[in-house]
Amino acid sequence: MAPISKSKSFPDPGLSPVRSCAWVSQWLTVFGLVSLMGTSPSLFSEEDKVWQVIDPVGVQQVVEVEKPPSGKLYDEEGNTVEWSLSTGFRTYHSTNVTRVSDAEQTANVMEFNIGANAVFPKIKLDIFNTQMTPRMSLLGLRSYFGRYRLRSADWRQNDAQILDYEFRLASLSTDIEALGGVQLSLGIEYDELLNFREGNRLYHALVPSVALSKILALDSGQSLLLEAQGKYVSSHTNLPYEIPGVFDDDGDNQQLALNASLIQPIDEEGKMLVVPSISIVRTGYLNNLMTGRTDYLFVSGVSASYQAKPWFTPQLFVNHSKKWTNQKGEDILGAASKFKNLDAGIILSLSHSF
Repeated sequence: MAPISKSKSFPDPGLSPVRSCAWVSQWLTVFGLVSLMGTSPSLFSEEDKVWQVIDPVGVQQVVEVEKPPSGKLYDEEGNTVEWSLSTGFRTYHSTNVTRVSDAEQTANVMEFNIGANAVFPKIKLDIFNTQMTPRMSLLGLRSYFGRYRLRSADWRQNDAQILDYEFRLASLSTDIEALGGVQLSLGIEYDELLNFREGNRLYHALVPSVALSKILALDSGQSLLLEAQGKYVSSHTNLPYEIPGVFDDDGDNQQLALNASLIQPIDEEGKMLVVPSISIVRTGYLNNLMTGRTDYLFVSGVSASYQAKPWFTPQLFVNHSKKWTNQKGEDILGAASKFKNLDAGIILSLSHSF
């Protein structure tokens, strides 16, 4: 999922970089997975070799480096489904909340989420001499704009609340251990966007995906996470009447994305991390008036987190995003065809696994 577009006043449901630079992916990976941080004394111990990865906008995910961490969630001898529950709060300041190239508007955003994650027992694939780990995730998120102001120029609630939304997601995926330490991930998810003030469903989509990722341990003690992902978004919008330019992402699209994150532990226990990251996503539209339009979104930034408790992790993040499109996109979108934006804020995450 990408940032807000002024032309429709809702989050771009069609754009989604590699689960690392998108607003919804922050919560999808944070809930449930963050609880793994408490399963061993140190995320960077020789016994576990597990990194917690946090991208520029606060995304968390746990990546296996050599072998699964200790604890129930990855207990290969167990045959039970392991669950984790999570809730979180994110607030940030945006320099261009309407995501346009002119008349940029600053605003402050507050988000609340709740979710559940299930990790199923590993399945051996003898024919390929490997194994896979099925997963299921559920997420609900509500976002409020303009509830507070840091500067007089920030959007007021009465004006900004048109951007308020609720997002729901359900996903099934499996991680497969491939050759050379590469992880292959296959998934399918259902996304739904709602105007919670009026109770209307504005958008829904079915999204199959495939991704490859690899983490490289560097001599300096850092690690480099490389990711590539492809998606097909089969989408449908529900609008009471047609408005030119509204919901500018209407129509199926294909997405290709690349991401690189450098993971830098600050302390010996690995509780404090600083992670700079870059990501780029290409989105090509396939039907409706958007056929032939191609968008590009580039995101760079840095985040810092500290595992205060096994169940509590605060994070700070700053990220810069830039979008541009081809001639077809410029003709259709006008001022919304390109933008630059800077987001900076904090995330507070609570989780429990059982």
